[in-house]
Amino acid sequence: MTVLEIGCGLGTAAAWLAQRGLPVVAIDVSHHVIEQARKTYPNQPSLEFQCADACAPTNISTIFDVIIDTGCLQHIPTSLRDCYCQNLMVWSRTGSRFVVTMHKKDRSAGERLSEVQTLFSANFDLVYTEEEPPAIAQVNYLNSVFHFVRR
Repeated sequence: MTVLEIGCGLGTAAAWLAQRGLPVVAIDVSHHVIEQARKTYPNQPSLEFQCADACAPTNISTIFDVIIDTGCLQHIPTSLRDCYCQNLMVWSRTGSRFVVTMHKKDRSAGERLSEVQTLFSANFDLVYTEEEPPAIAQVNYLNSVFHFVRR
């Protein structure tokens, strides 16, 4: 199973997945964090870090079984989301899973659900959603996690 992590930051989740035997490509728009991730996880089998913008054409031509976004989408302006969606189509196939987490505290779970359905319902079926507490215990809101499958 191949995995793409969008907005990987310092690569912690990507490394965790790769350490469990999954081939992972982890992307982030920041050159600085990609370099730091490469230094933190050097020579990690099945793990590749790339500096790439999920909202612009990329040279990533791999089709992935799973695509995860644990906080990138919510920071992308509306004007750039069409290209993000186009990239999802390039990087996925029928049956590919897409898991996106939204944790904007200024929107309700229902508003976040409406937002992702508007973006992805043309090509992805929403399988289920869940509300999860954030990793930081002091935060007073829940993360909305949406699980999609590409049609």
